[in-house]
Amino acid sequence: MSKVAVMTDSVSLLTPEIAETYGITVVSTHITMDGKDYLDTDINPSEFYAQLPQLREAEKFPTTSSPSISDYLEAYRELGKKVKSILCVAYSPRLGIAYNAATKAKEMVRGKLDKVTIEIINSGSCCGAQMLIALEAAKAAAKGKNGNKKLHAVINHANVPDEAEELKRRLLSRFDCAELYVTPVLPLIAIHNGLGCIWLAWYGED
Repeated sequence: MSKVAVMTDSVSLLTPEIAETYGITVVSTHITMDGKDYLDTDINPSEFYAQLPQLREAEKFPTTSSPSISDYLEAYRELGKKVKSILCVAYSPRLGIAYNAATKAKEMVRGKLDKVTIEIINSGSCCGAQMLIALEAAKAAAKGKNGNKKLHAVINHANVPDEAEELKRRLLSRFDCAELYVTPVLPLIAIHNGLGCIWLAWYGED
């Protein structure tokens, strides 16, 4: 078992499968619809996309909120039972309060978790770029990094899977990709950016 746990928030768009593969804990953002609070990760994206135009027309557009201090407290306490160090990769504080909430939660558990070190990284980004940072942190924690010079990329899309697959095909035809993920955005991103958007995040190995 790794001595370091890596966690991030759902704005990174890590799918459950990728998060499980790399052992990354994902703290969910919140969506409020019809007065009810939902975890962003519990909403079916396809069903949500279908409802979004009607919700906008009916002026019942959902609102969003970052993970709360209590969300981070719960994650820290659970991970603190298993590891001695926790690395939290948060999306840019210019986009929401997740980084501040994670920091305040860290202050609240100071001295209460048995010798557990918590470090919080401002990724300065979101979506695929944030996902890549979290993945690299998890690989480093597992000491699984290699020295090959390849491209690492993430494609995120808001209900345009065909366009995302076409971009994936073009990348694979031009670059030697160490990893290339295609993930749908969660409702939080679609609410703020609309349907049909597509993002590409990437970095090249040194």
